[in-house]
Amino acid sequence: MFATIFLGTLDLATRELRFCNAGHPLPYVAGSAGVTALEAPRGKPLGIRPTFTYATTARQLDIGDCLFLFTDGVTEALDANGELFSEARLEEVLRSVAEGSTQSVVTAVVDAVRRFAGDAPQSDDIAALAVRLVG
Repeated sequence: MFATIFLGTLDLATRELRFCNAGHPLPYVAGSAGVTALEAPRGKPLGIRPTFTYATTARQLDIGDCLFLFTDGVTEALDANGELFSEARLEEVLRSVAEGSTQSVVTAVVDAVRRFAGDAPQSDDIAALAVRLVG
């Protein structure tokens, strides 16, 4: 058994996000600079190798940035033809709601995935979290 995990801490005084990724899909930052994946080393999921070392990365966030985390069931959701929702579709949705409330960001993504999948059976969990840095 294994688990993918994204662990992050945000220093509100410095706006520095320090994080470690254990096999989880890359989160996105949506803000005035656009929508970008939170690039960092992507370690193995927890439980694969007990001695694996994980790297911590830091990134400065700007006031207004929205950090969007999600499970792979979002991008790997399938439609009736077996096509994936994909990162490209997720990025398109995030661009369209980047300035909205965190609730509207999550709702827009989940609704887009559901519309895309239509009547196709859900094959994986679909979970999302949005956090916005406010001043």
